[in-house]
Amino acid sequence: MKKLSKIITTVLLICLLFSCSKSKEINLNPEQKPDTEIITVVKPVDLSNEAGIRDYLIGEWLYNQYNRDQIFGKMIIDKDLNVSLSFTNTTWDNPKGDFKGKISFDHAYVDPDQTPDLIILELFDSERKGGVYFFLHRTIYDNKRVMSWFRTGDEDSIFYVGDNDEEYLLIEEEIIFEKVTSEKPKTTIRKNDEFYAVYWGVGKDEKSLWLDDVIWIAPKSEFSDLIDNYKMYYYENDIRESLLYQINVDQLKEILGEDLTESFVYFVETDSEGKITNFIDAEYKNWVENNYVTKELNDRIFRILEEIDEVNEYIELGMIYSFEGDIVMIDGDEYYQVILGTQQEDYFVNEIFYAVDDFTKAVYKYDVIFDTWDLISNN
Repeated sequence: MKKLSKIITTVLLICLLFSCSKSKEINLNPEQKPDTEIITVVKPVDLSNEAGIRDYLIGEWLYNQYNRDQIFGKMIIDKDLNVSLSFTNTTWDNPKGDFKGKISFDHAYVDPDQTPDLIILELFDSERKGGVYFFLHRTIYDNKRVMSWFRTGDEDSIFYVGDNDEEYLLIEEEIIFEKVTSEKPKTTIRKNDEFYAVYWGVGKDEKSLWLDDVIWIAPKSEFSDLIDNYKMYYYENDIRESLLYQINVDQLKEILGEDLTESFVYFVETDSEGKITNFIDAEYKNWVENNYVTKELNDRIFRILEEIDEVNEYIELGMIYSFEGDIVMIDGDEYYQVILGTQQEDYFVNEIFYAVDDFTKAVYKYDVIFDTWDLISNN
């Protein structure tokens, strides 16, 4: 009896080991939705050679057009770089096309004997072109790996995806894919510090943000016009991994109340526990700091408005100013925009718009019915 038990146990162990050792094949049918999230077992990122790039690309990548949950894409790449690509309009549950193809490599700014810097997506049996792209590994966050593609010119791209009315949307400057890998960051959060970071998403507890700290220098206004694929050079980071930063409870409503955009750079301040106390769009911060919204300018603008009777009447009724240095154009001239409104518990209600010239002291009021700016004072 003991011999029989040992034999049965041995057979069971062999079967268990055999089943565990079988590798899971990548499903190349994008219409077959898995019961659970597909996790791709990956090697460490190494894009210094073609073999490393191939390993990096293998797996199931998900794509979301404009982060609007409208055009959803799935790209599955196998070990031979065969590609299965599908698009769905999730708002209308309407398929937008299924494509088969293959990836190959080419060289743009490197010699042919060096590591390729271009991905060519060729589609089979389709009038559409797949496209030619530069590519970057962006980061890891929330058990995912993020890859970005950038078009090389104005040629057709499969990522011009039609909406429900078959009107084609403009392609994004940076096409972002995500792949579930269960990779974990090895660095630690920055405490009592200020830095720039790329925002990648809200934590599952909805009280935290996934951030990858980067080196960011405010670009000049003509940067995007002069540099092709400027998003590739928009920021730098050596360690490409994101960490989950808790938000200080006092700033929770203010930060999560903003319209945060994934892949954008933000200015971050943290307290002694590493919790976020300040979170602001980097370009907006730079714009405010360089538009001379100083105390002197504030005082000068408000003194001009206080000369107008109707403004004083609104102030007596409890309205307050909102002035952030925004510029409006009237007949080709620049004016500072000032808004009168009321402060609610969690937001400011814009009610009356003025345009002020701090040099000539001219003041215009916006007529919402006729969509015109009317001169009300020209001191």
